[in-house]
Amino acid sequence: MPEPDAQSLAIVSATLNGAAAVAGLAAVATTGDLVCLAVSMQHVVVAAALGLAGFGAVRGDRHFWSLVVGLLLFSLGSGVVMTIGLDPAETAKPATDLWPVFVALAGAGGAHVVLLSMARTAIAQVASAVDAPNATLRLARRHPEIYVATLAAFGGLATVAIAFGALAVSHGSGPIAAKGTGVLLIASVIGTMAALAAVEVKAVLGLANVKTPGDDEDEPVAGGISEARAAKRRTNR
Repeated sequence: MPEPDAQSLAIVSATLNGAAAVAGLAAVATTGDLVCLAVSMQHVVVAAALGLAGFGAVRGDRHFWSLVVGLLLFSLGSGVVMTIGLDPAETAKPATDLWPVFVALAGAGGAHVVLLSMARTAIAQVASAVDAPNATLRLARRHPEIYVATLAAFGGLATVAIAFGALAVSHGSGPIAAKGTGVLLIASVIGTMAALAAVEVKAVLGLANVKTPGDDEDEPVAGGISEARAAKRRTNR
């Protein structure tokens, strides 16, 4: 099986997340719903991160644009969304007809299911190409664009589910606190995405230098680990 087209996956993911962001912001303009605003902000951040990941694949410095920039954008997005949910009682509008919100969220959920399926196919191609059972554990080192796209798909599904739950509780029983809690949970999901990206940044930089079976001594990782090992061998001589 051939190696996956990680750049195309990143671009498709960025496009679908951008479309979900536009649909969500249109629903926010109609209803003023805070939960939909939080989900839309996540889609904006993810679309930017994946677009830059695709850009990095063209330039060659893939790990920086996928993981480091993704970490920064996810952290920023988590902080922005958290501010939205800190005081919803004063900023939220009274409940209105929320059908545009539910339509936008349903479309976003469908897009994330499609992207997750595409990411799973790409991961299977990586595992088959290198013929190693632990290939997916090193996905961020081999194809950081696929890692970020997979992370975004899982995070997107989680936030859509949280949004539906928060809106159902709020619309059914009326407490505005349900929306605030939902927004804060969405912020925590984005923060978790940032933390997972940070773990992979640390691994790529060689700070978590734990070898796994099948690792190559001279396997290039972001242009750094192989050079460091070569320099160490020269020093030992």
